[in-house]
Parts: sequence; structure tokens; C-alpha cells
Amino acid sequence: MKDEVLSKLEKLREYLGILRNYRSHSLEDLKKDVTLRGAVERYLEVSIEYRLER
Repeated sequence: MKDEVLSKLEKLREYLGILRNYRSHSLEDLKKDVTLRGAVERYLEVSIEYRLER
């Protein structure tokens, strides 16, 4: 159980690191670039879902 929790935390850290890389983009960039927006949305979605898994 402890290993599973640690593994999930590590994966969340990875996803958050990826999302942090997108902070350099403006809201306008996200509105204009559907690929960028899709990537950000997907990493947010995966992060939330991963957090909610049991």
C-alpha cells in the first residue's frame, strides 16, 4: 500500500512538472493554439483522475 501511494505521488509530481512547463504560455496562446490547449487540458485531466483513483 505504501509503495502504491508513493508511486502515485511520483506520477503526480511528474504531471505537475509537465504542467509547470506550460506556465510560460499566455492565456491568449492557449486560446489560439488548439494543440497546446489540448495538451494542457489533458495533463490537468490525467492529474485529477490519477489523484482520484483508489
